[in-house]
Amino acid sequence: PPRADGKPSNIGSDIIRALQTHITTALAPPSSEAEPASPFTTAPGRVAVATASETRSLLTRSADGAVIGVVVRVDGVDHELPASAVVLATGGFSSDRAPDPETSLLARHRPDLVHMPTTNGPWSTGDGVKMAEAVGADTLHMDQVQLHPTGFVDPAAPNSDTKFLAPEFLRAEGAILLAPPPHRAARFVDELTTRDRVTAAILGLSSPSADGDTAAAAPAATAILLWGDATARHFDPPSLAFYIKRGLVRQHDGGLADVAAARGWQPDALEATVAEHDAAAEVGGPDAFGRTVFPGKLGGSSKYYTAEVTPVLHYTMGGLRVTPEARVVSAASGRPIPGLYAAGEVAGGVHGANRLAGNSLLECAVFGRVAGASAAADAGEPTAAAPAPVGAAGQGHVEL
Repeated sequence: PPRADGKPSNIGSDIIRALQTHITTALAPPSSEAEPASPFTTAPGRVAVATASETRSLLTRSADGAVIGVVVRVDGVDHELPASAVVLATGGFSSDRAPDPETSLLARHRPDLVHMPTTNGPWSTGDGVKMAEAVGADTLHMDQVQLHPTGFVDPAAPNSDTKFLAPEFLRAEGAILLAPPPHRAARFVDELTTRDRVTAAILGLSSPSADGDTAAAAPAATAILLWGDATARHFDPPSLAFYIKRGLVRQHDGGLADVAAARGWQPDALEATVAEHDAAAEVGGPDAFGRTVFPGKLGGSSKYYTAEVTPVLHYTMGGLRVTPEARVVSAASGRPIPGLYAAGEVAGGVHGANRLAGNSLLECAVFGRVAGASAAADAGEPTAAAPAPVGAAGQGHVEL
């Protein structure tokens, strides 16, 4: 539900918070329960959460290749943890940027992107995919990697490998993208087109010819995001204050002339660009870039805000091949590997070549429940008939 102030909730954090609360309260071991001998054991019907641990590999049964547990390292010691089912929910590989294709999924499938910054944390190295591949799992769409067009460039650390995401909400509520100095202060794309097209437009900004601007050249593949107080009012005030405090967003109180001076543009060029935008907004477009949706005008704002942004590795659409029941498929047999399931970004084939905004949460919620239900249904039935090959009647991998 919306927050008390009427603004939308952060759905992702709300889902995690609700699940975390449920696991640590309703499913936690009773306070009277004795301290378990291992961080992986607890009473039936309860959930043990092991932090500061690392899953190293999957355990398999030699007779049929079924996954029967995991090897977990805690305090430098490896533990074999038997299980009737293993569900991989380890995320993607946007931080797997080592140059060696033998160890890095990005280097193997998209070597052209290993130099890009990412919005993902250092844990996003495709470990789940690698462990599953080691026991014969199939993959698909591994070359489909999404670049988000707008990651904040921190002026204090412009070359940082990890960047905060500049939310699409800003562009949805009226922020525009401008070519950075020494380019003229001009728009160059429909800000509301798909992520891949906005990204391509930013990456395609060519070196400008002399046009009267005197600012020093900006780093390659950046743009300036500009918005006014109307957009700021619709945005989350604590988030905006956080970005300003971190130096990722600048607030300009002196009109467009202040923006131009701070960013190094000619004031008349910026005024003309904003006027062109507002003229298109007045009639609903289309403008020179085919845009027909305009939340409002930019001119005459009491305050303006700017941020330097750059494309960032954001999501990997490729991953493990799964059935509609979230069972991981064997590359050799085309059949599901008994005991192994996957949900979320670790699985491939759900989003095709370009994931739409918000759909990863949908994928996690839907396939997380599906994987859990399949694992529960299959547990305790190791001698059941072998599943039909993927593509046979009643089966099929998930692919758009």
